[in-house]
Amino acid sequence: MKTFGLQSCFLTFRTRGTWLHGDPRGSQDRFRNEYGTPRISHTPAWQDEEACRLRHPPVTLDTAMRRIVHDAIVDKCDWRGWPLHALRIRTEHVHAVLSCSISPDDAMNQLKSWCTRKLREAGLISADLKPWSRHGSTVYLYRQSQFDAACRYVRDEQGEDLDNWVDVEARYGNEQER
Repeated sequence: MKTFGLQSCFLTFRTRGTWLHGDPRGSQDRFRNEYGTPRISHTPAWQDEEACRLRHPPVTLDTAMRRIVHDAIVDKCDWRGWPLHALRIRTEHVHAVLSCSISPDDAMNQLKSWCTRKLREAGLISADLKPWSRHGSTVYLYRQSQFDAACRYVRDEQGEDLDNWVDVEARYGNEQER
């Protein structure tokens, strides 16, 4: 769906080390990641090998980190003029539905970089820690039904809120009010 000449997209990115190749949930690798490609099946030996390669323990976002990531994404989208339609920060991943004037890949990279910078500035991660896994999921939302489904998934289908803190709409008002 296009919003005022911007392309809407659904972004998901994970924290580093929380979903490795060989995981029972299945996984994708960067060499076989085209639409419709089946996931890599559960392979305990591969998962163990991936875990041994980690340079630091898996990254889990605690309450303070989730607040920083939330505010960093809201601020970056506001600064770039990207409408942020839905946002949910979980302990191991981030979901965002936004409209932007650049590719979803570039938008996701900018958000990850900004979040990392803000986490470091807050003293919540060290300078050498890389908190995000490589890439993530970038889905273009061409139809209103896709846009609505992505927003519903992010807002309503992520389980209970991890904390009792405001969401994007409560903090900034919804689009119809802007």
